[in-house]
Amino acid sequence: MGNHGGFEGQLSSPLVTPVYTWATKPTVGAYTGQVIQISDFDSAFFIWDGTRWNPKDFEQLQHLVPIPRTTITGATEQVIFQQSVPANFLHLGGLLSPVVMLSKSAAVETLTVRVRFGTAGTVADTLCVTPTAVTASTQLTFGNIHFGLAKTAATTLRLIWNGQASTDITVANMDTNNCFLSVTAQLSVGAETVSLEQAHCLYY
Repeated sequence: MGNHGGFEGQLSSPLVTPVYTWATKPTVGAYTGQVIQISDFDSAFFIWDGTRWNPKDFEQLQHLVPIPRTTITGATEQVIFQQSVPANFLHLGGLLSPVVMLSKSAAVETLTVRVRFGTAGTVADTLCVTPTAVTASTQLTFGNIHFGLAKTAATTLRLIWNGQASTDITVANMDTNNCFLSVTAQLSVGAETVSLEQAHCLYY
């Protein structure tokens, strides 16, 4: 048998999407429409638009099922879930949408959940929303926090979904600062335990 044009025995190689960290992603030499994966964020896919890397679709930045569960006790506000947001990561109009599932060990205390954004990654960061819909007083009731924070300017996030009117929130400059989106929990008395059952954060 002939070699059929020289390709006998050769196997075509599958296309492989290159993987980078956010810090090592290329800018020089990238072409419009190029797709890469960013390993920092659950290997989410990003696409180059000629100017910057944007999420290709609805990209999951983090999915967390903590084993053992992350827990907090006491009556002080404490961070229970956090998403890092590197400087110049969010594109204009880019939306962060975390979903957090919490449980409570008893049916007496009130649980208040807050969302903060800033450079410290602590309860000192700017308060963005207190989602009253997930304030729980029932044993092992899960609170689903599902809302969106969209970048409308370098120092402005817009709360656009939580059963509330849209609100613009002034935050640290997201183009020049590494920031954090933090979900916090606070018990009214502090004798019970709050557990993080699972969480994820989408970006689109």
